[in-house]
Amino acid sequence: MTTENKSPPQHTPGPWHTEKSSAEWIYILSTHGIVGSAWATDETYEVNARIIAAAPDLLNALECLEIFMLDTMPEDASLDVWTQAREAIAKAIGEA
Repeated sequence: MTTENKSPPQHTPGPWHTEKSSAEWIYILSTHGIVGSAWATDETYEVNARIIAAAPDLLNALECLEIFMLDTMPEDASLDVWTQAREAIAKAIGEA
């Protein structure tokens, strides 16, 4: 499921993935090139890079969840997870 009728992203389109070089750099890549990089001195940097690489997919999933919840949630419902999802989307698209 993808969101429809929304503006194109202002970030490098996904999907993104990670790739570790022989020189201990870890790159976050898309089909458009390098999105980011970090010196992979320990496993924490690799885990962080994987989380960053998942960002476009996570944003899309949250946006789809938002559409689903708008269509199915009662107007008077108040859920903390709903608020968290909306705040995360706003942060990701620069509206927070």
